[in-house]
Amino acid sequence: MGRSRKRIYSLRNSKKIVQYSNSSVLLANVELVVQEAGRNDTLVRTQENRRVQKTVHAFLRGDLVRRGRNAKSEWNRIVKEASFDVTPTGYDPHKTDAWLKLNNYQMPENVESLAVIRESQYAFLNADGILVANH
Repeated sequence: MGRSRKRIYSLRNSKKIVQYSNSSVLLANVELVVQEAGRNDTLVRTQENRRVQKTVHAFLRGDLVRRGRNAKSEWNRIVKEASFDVTPTGYDPHKTDAWLKLNNYQMPENVESLAVIRESQYAFLNADGILVANH
């Protein structure tokens, strides 16, 4: 997620061109991806105290349901109607090689007890972080 406090998510189309940027996004049929080569490059650069390029190597892939201010109300409706289990999720290349289910929006120092998540029925990307919803 980077170090910026302001979270803006870029949405690419099937041709891998950024089509939208938004601080609130709702996705369905979500795959949580970490590309190993990009992660390894980031780790090598930080170990060598080299500048880390903005290489996107961890992302969510899914079907866009809503973006912008309507995303939150749609998320709340879906979660309420279907009684989903909602969990914050996060990723830190220095601590893990996969997305993890978190207890809150902060990545703890010790991540050994946290469960890996690779798929989700829904994901809500917002200013606080990323929430996933599953049955």
